Amino acid sequence: MAGEAAPSQSVWHSQRVIANAQQPVLRIESLGTNQFNIVITNGVTTTNYTLFWTPSLADENYPWKVIGIGTIGQTNFIVNGDPWPVGFFRMLIGKDQDGDGWPEWQDAQPLNPNVGILSITIDSPTNGFNFD
Repeated sequence: MAGEAAPSQSVWHSQRVIANAQQPVLRIESLGTNQFNIVITNGVTTTNYTLFWTPSLADENYPWKVIGIGTIGQTNFIVNGDPWPVGFFRMLIGKDQDGDGWPEWQDAQPLNPNVGILSITIDSPTNGFNFD
C-alpha cells in the first residue's frame, strides 16, 4: 500500500526463524563475455540467499529456476549468462522459500509448500538390486 515501508521477510525452517532481513537489493556487473557478478548491496551475514532466473516475467511457461544457493553471508554470485540471451534475476532470503523444510536443490517444487522432497522410484528393471 502507498506510504507503507517494505516489510521484513522472515524465513521459517523447522519451526525456527533463520533470517529476518530486508528484501535484497541487487547490482549486476558485467565481468566480460557472458559473465556477470550479481551483488546483494544490503546483504546480511546471518542468512543465505537463493538466486533465481527466468527468461520471461509473468509467464507460466517460464517459471523461476534456481541457479544458485549461497552460503551463510554470501552476497556475490558469479553467473555465466552464455546459455541465456535474455533474462531476469531475483534473489530470495534463505534456502527454503516455501517453508516445507526441504532446501531448494532437494525440493520437487521449490515454490510450492504442498510438495516436498523430490524422490524417484524405479520399479523395473531392478533385477534384485538394492539401491542405497
